[in-house]
Amino acid sequence: MSYPQLLLSNQLCFLVYRLDLAITARYRPLLAEIGLTYGQYLAMLALWEHRELEVGALCDLLGLDTGTVSPLVKRMEAAGLVERARRKDDERVVVVGLTEAGQMLEEKARDVPAAIARCLIADEKDYGRIQGMLRTMIARAEGKAGSVPGVARRKQRPRSGSVAKTGVGSDHEVHLQDEGIRGRGTNRPRRGRGGRPGSRPGHPGRTVQGKQP
Repeated sequence: MSYPQLLLSNQLCFLVYRLDLAITARYRPLLAEIGLTYGQYLAMLALWEHRELEVGALCDLLGLDTGTVSPLVKRMEAAGLVERARRKDDERVVVVGLTEAGQMLEEKARDVPAAIARCLIADEKDYGRIQGMLRTMIARAEGKAGSVPGVARRKQRPRSGSVAKTGVGSDHEVHLQDEGIRGRGTNRPRRGRGGRPGSRPGHPGRTVQGKQP
């Protein structure tokens, strides 16, 4: 081979891809027992922690846009795990809360993290090292060095059910192939002075290529 940098064995991305497939395979039978896909499991982790969340706050926690999260929440609502309601003081805001069945499911899911951890880490010290390394790598890949992945990026007025700064836990690999969607993070269009998506401030007619996560 003329270019050793093109060797498959030299690609970090390929190792991450293989790890993603392996983790997904480990999760699938565990989550099948409690009737969740991986994407639904992540959303339930956030809701078990906060009990209710605005859709926007849930999107921030998962690092996904509303086009990905809304269908996921609708399927969970159809399964009787969550319920949606509009805020009385602002009907534009939709809040997702747990039903009684959704709360009870937490007990059934409590052993899932330990089962996955046994496949990936040796001890608590190893867990902390791997978690820190992964968060640093994600921040670099997303062009947000110095930030912590999993932290909400949108500032909101303090409200019940909104999130300022938090994460959904150690298992934040967003691979939503079970939902038929590959979640890659929120990529909202930038707006210029004229309010037109993709325009650079001061240059309403010029479009800017957004960074891909």
